[in-house]
Amino acid sequence: MNAAELDALLRQFLVDHKLNANERDELKHWANENVDGEQKRAAARGMVFDAARNAAASADAVELLTFVEEALEILLPMKANESV
Repeated sequence: MNAAELDALLRQFLVDHKLNANERDELKHWANENVDGEQKRAAARGMVFDAARNAAASADAVELLTFVEEALEILLPMKANESV
């Protein structure tokens, strides 16, 4: 997984705090090219939350993002047969 490339994309996308249709397509393309398993998908999701927390304007927003990330980790767990 090319983490530096994803980080650069996320910083670019977060400038306006929105993910437009072109950015969605670009992110899907990046994922198709770079994410080949649940472990890498989970790492990429974590990077999205880290980037959003870094872009958040208030402590409340950071706490809310942390809550959503933790809830999704429970609701979208890695497959048991995925190697670590």
